[in-house]
Amino acid sequence: MTKVRVIIPFYKRQDQLDRCKAALDRCDKFLKLYHPNVELTIDIHDNSEVNLGFSKAVNIGLRNALNNKDDYAIILNQDCYLFEDAIANMVDFMRDKPKCFHASIKQVSSSDPDMIIHGGTLECYPTGRHIGGSIKNGDCNVNKRMRWANAACVIVNVSLIPDVGLLDQNMVLIGCDSDWSYRARALGFEVWYIADATCIHEQGVTKGSGKEFQKQMYLDMVYWRTKWIGADLYRELSMEVFD
Repeated sequence: MTKVRVIIPFYKRQDQLDRCKAALDRCDKFLKLYHPNVELTIDIHDNSEVNLGFSKAVNIGLRNALNNKDDYAIILNQDCYLFEDAIANMVDFMRDKPKCFHASIKQVSSSDPDMIIHGGTLECYPTGRHIGGSIKNGDCNVNKRMRWANAACVIVNVSLIPDVGLLDQNMVLIGCDSDWSYRARALGFEVWYIADATCIHEQGVTKGSGKEFQKQMYLDMVYWRTKWIGADLYRELSMEVFD
């Protein structure tokens, strides 16, 4: 049995969480039909009352995955709604890539299902830049190695977490995903984009949030810069080109 834990850091928007869980139910039904050897566990941390931030909430779920000896963990924003075959395709991909630490998937806009808002990644500092495109034009339809993976929806090889470590909790809201990717790659592991796994991304958790959120995001990037910018390792990893 392949054990997959879906980790959702939840914050206030119950309507988004309900839609996210409904999509996961459809994924589970698809798995039972076509991949009955995959077992899903849904792990939700509620940040609504005491907000631990993204990285701490996710790390709770990752520790649960380690303790339960899960094979894979999927970090999933509450405003990301998976297509029914997404988890099956993610697991199939990871089984074929034992050196892959984690991989992001195709994200399409909730307001325009033809618009790909994440089809891989470009620069990650000071704010993450994503590859975009059009479904109709056949853009972003090839699996590719990336410098970093966007954690709005990403599948992680749990067996490699003891080597790479958990998310850096000094980055509360943003930046911890690209930092994680750089740390994994520095150890010789790979980061990928999976083209045939898709979710709808509403982009409504922190978008338009108040001054405290904006301040924290700024502090996260200051920390990221202090940790990485100027280091020889950063220059090597940020310029690496994949076939």
